[in-house]
Amino acid sequence: MTVDARPSHFWTVNYTGFVILTASILGGGAGQGYWTDHLVEILMLPAVFIGITNIGHSRFETAGRAFALFVLAFLALQFLPVSTPKSLPVFAGLDHLELWTASPEKSLNSATFLACLVGFGLFVSLMPDEQHQRLVKFVFLGLAIHMLIGLIQLSYSANTAADGYLPFIIRSGLFSNENHLSAFVFAAIPLVAWRFLSLEARPLVYIVAALLIVGFLFAVGSRAGMALSAGLSVFCLFWFMLARKPISYRLVYVALGAAIFLFVMAQNGMDTALEGDLRQVFFKNTLKAIQDHWLFGTGIGTFTLVYPYYQPDSEIINVYANHAHNDLLEFYLEGGVLAGLILVSGAVLVVKNMFRSPLAQAGALSVFALGIHSIVDYPLRTFANAATLTVLFAIILSVKPAPKPDTNSIGY
Repeated sequence: MTVDARPSHFWTVNYTGFVILTASILGGGAGQGYWTDHLVEILMLPAVFIGITNIGHSRFETAGRAFALFVLAFLALQFLPVSTPKSLPVFAGLDHLELWTASPEKSLNSATFLACLVGFGLFVSLMPDEQHQRLVKFVFLGLAIHMLIGLIQLSYSANTAADGYLPFIIRSGLFSNENHLSAFVFAAIPLVAWRFLSLEARPLVYIVAALLIVGFLFAVGSRAGMALSAGLSVFCLFWFMLARKPISYRLVYVALGAAIFLFVMAQNGMDTALEGDLRQVFFKNTLKAIQDHWLFGTGIGTFTLVYPYYQPDSEIINVYANHAHNDLLEFYLEGGVLAGLILVSGAVLVVKNMFRSPLAQAGALSVFALGIHSIVDYPLRTFANAATLTVLFAIILSVKPAPKPDTNSIGY
């Protein structure tokens, strides 16, 4: 009798779905050190252990496995006794540590966050496509919960912000920020399209569902949510209607749609949480910091330590920047060239593998929508959105066929 490390029993989907649902309900804050995030990480531990230790059984191809190992090595590098140039005064007291990162405690928090996601993604990659499809139902359940709570909040004319229930103030759905709620909601639109346009061929149901989602985000008031949900709903409708067209035809459609959307975004902007041109100020200051730390980065999770030294005195009394409001710039500042390689290689892997199945295509559209939003905000700093992206990323990269379970084996 052999021991089979592949998750093959019925509880696997329910456990994984429970983690996804818990992350979506408790993971709406974008700060560091929340007990809710740590609770989700603890729930993930069995999946993380199984996923990492059984990477050889993953359905990822060689490139996907190498990517996962590269990300884990990047996280481990932060704590190696390797000194990198640190020219800012804030680093002076840390020189004796001679670590890659400037702030081990902040990097430990971020590394734990990312390592759990990598391991969880590897665990999801062990599942067959049938189980992947069942996981989408838990994403839909999280979507329904947030929309229901959001509608209740919108029914009150007064401020419905709730404090004391979670370690962050609940302002929209169960999120601390309406833009991050919007990201969670519009990321589900391609999955809804897959469900009702590809799996069941019920376009009328999709149109009604899309109108409800878009209408909800218009009521929430996030301009990013309005633009992305409306554009993504129409895009997904035609994308799946063109399913029988050659891939090259659909790629041209993608390029045209992206160009139109980026033009509209540039003309009208997408910010709601910031007044005026503050995002542009954050971008400019972050780019200045990147010029000094482009090679090695400053260490993951250290943005709040570094940014003040590149912030003009005139801004200090008016604005506190907890994030760059651009996940891509912030990650590059903290991780340097290696972080840039992670971003580029991750995008290449998604494009390379997205056509393996209709669900993978829907997942890729969600991933790219979150990526576009990340250019003007930081939705992936919330566990809810990061966990959703991780599951979709794993589904896209699970190219290899799932081995048939051994009836004589003992599964987890």
